[in-house]
Amino acid sequence: MALVRSFRSFALTSTTHSVRIGKNTIKNHLIHNPTKNEIPKFECLLLRMSVANSFPFQWVDYPTTLEFFEFLNPFLILPNRKALSNHILNKETECLNVLRDEN
Repeated sequence: MALVRSFRSFALTSTTHSVRIGKNTIKNHLIHNPTKNEIPKFECLLLRMSVANSFPFQWVDYPTTLEFFEFLNPFLILPNRKALSNHILNKETECLNVLRDEN
């Protein structure tokens, strides 16, 4: 069952499998193979989202999370909780320290 959205109302329908806004679908806009330059940005945003929402790092390993991201873009590969809490967090902390030192 998917959510069909118009500007006036929301309706659930079992005949469609993608979110529709007018004639466009989310899949038409989101699904692409991420480039090497986009992956660090994606990891940074994932980390920031985790921290801002007080998510435990293992949320990225939950089957429902994997299913959600698979729906959004099957080409995205989520880092596991260890990568998120280790090298991604360390890299972002290092970048923040450099920015702090520059100021």
